[in-house]
This record gives sequence, C-alpha cells and structure tokens, in this order.
Amino acid sequence: MHFIELLLDYFIHETSCRNDYEFIQAVIRLFLKIHGETVRCHTQLQAKAKELLEVHSPTWQRIDKMFRSTRCMVSFFSNPQF
Repeated sequence: MHFIELLLDYFIHETSCRNDYEFIQAVIRLFLKIHGETVRCHTQLQAKAKELLEVHSPTWQRIDKMFRSTRCMVSFFSNPQF
C-alpha cells in the first residue's frame, strides 16, 4: 500500500508540473485499472486520489479549452465562404 501511495504522489507531482501529460495520463489509466479497487478500499489512498483529481481537473480544463479553440478555428477556416 505504501508504494501505491508513492505512485499517487508521483502522479500528483508530474500532473502539477505539467510534465509528459499524455504519458502520465496513460500510466494513471493503467494504474487505476490495476489498483483502482485497492484505492477505493483505503481511506488514505482515497485522499491521495482526491488530491490527484484536484490537480488534474484544472489541467484538463485548460487542455480542453485549447481543443475547443482549435476546433473553432478549423471550422472557421474550412468555411467555403472564407
């Protein structure tokens, strides 16, 4: 359980530093697939997972906003009347 907590700390750190976002997301997905039930059953790990979510949400919202802006520009420039 200690190593799972350390991994969650690592994910929190990397997400907050915005390092290798795609890689970290893939590793988090695999980690939760394997250890999700363990995290769910231990309150200490739940607290770490909540902290990860709190760090992850603003980062994802920023990326989603960039995706929406890009889609809007592509739609605008692909308009045949332009």
